[in-house]
Amino acid sequence: MSKYLVIILFLVCSCMDKNKNSHSDVQKFYAAPSPAQILECLSLPQDKACLLGKRTDGTTFLLMTIKEGGVWKMESMIEDWEKVVSWLPGKLLNADTKDYKMFTLYAMTYFLFYRDGEPIYCDLTGKEYTPDKACEELVNEVNRMNLYQEKIEEMKSKTDTDLKL
Repeated sequence: MSKYLVIILFLVCSCMDKNKNSHSDVQKFYAAPSPAQILECLSLPQDKACLLGKRTDGTTFLLMTIKEGGVWKMESMIEDWEKVVSWLPGKLLNADTKDYKMFTLYAMTYFLFYRDGEPIYCDLTGKEYTPDKACEELVNEVNRMNLYQEKIEEMKSKTDTDLKL
């Protein structure tokens, strides 16, 4: 059997991102950011899918796909997914839970679970954030993306002007 045979599982991955189904979610959160707004603004997008794959050699990967023009395309891929999130089972065990949410904001992946009734947010490395700090991090990420978009528009405008000359 080929070592490239892949088993893929569909994962439910919430999103607060600038895709067609959740752009308004980002704007809603950004308009009045608060820890409560984080959960209210997460949605399950219809144009994104999160897939967990396992090859016959045992290696795993997380594949994020996006639907563009009726066609599913790869958006991003994280190799050795089980190693990347090897910290997660221990944190869930310490929190006495098996339940967690995984969500993305742009290209950033976050996890949310509850410990002693309190929400705990973690980034992809397992670094923990309080709800207030998570809110601050998400606002900073939106600010970075807004600045990035402005720079792209500026470059496009300059390129368009150069082409007209």
